[in-house]
Amino acid sequence: MGERLRPASNRIPNMRNIPKPYSFDNPAQREMGRNNERRARELLESLVEEGFISKVTSPTKKQRKEGVNLIVHKTLGTETVAIPFQVTSSVNGAASFRKRVEARGTQIGILSLVVNDFKTDTEIKRVIIGKVGYFLTRVQEKHAEVAEVVNALV
Repeated sequence: MGERLRPASNRIPNMRNIPKPYSFDNPAQREMGRNNERRARELLESLVEEGFISKVTSPTKKQRKEGVNLIVHKTLGTETVAIPFQVTSSVNGAASFRKRVEARGTQIGILSLVVNDFKTDTEIKRVIIGKVGYFLTRVQEKHAEVAEVVNALV
């Protein structure tokens, strides 16, 4: 005998009609993303007022296409370093973004920042400070590697 169909009330809905959980087609999700980005900018601007970072700017169109939402500027001595950030609402979103960046082979080091209603402003600020510190350490290491190569050639 053939398989019996489930009653209509127990059938699994057609998956094509269900909106993706994190889809840009979903207006509520887009609004949530805008609000999280706004909140991240406000927190970064408060770090500017506290003197931890120099300034916060919006990305260029090209940078936005690469996934950059905000750019943090930090002055080191006489140089200012621009640090690109991607704002996501979940750790999974950050991991997904990281995979896409690695697959494209993008040279720019875009840092992911998870901002959502479950995180306090203090938690998010701590993460920002940690990521900025990590990025600056990597920049200094790259400068040291270049200096070693140049000195070896001389």
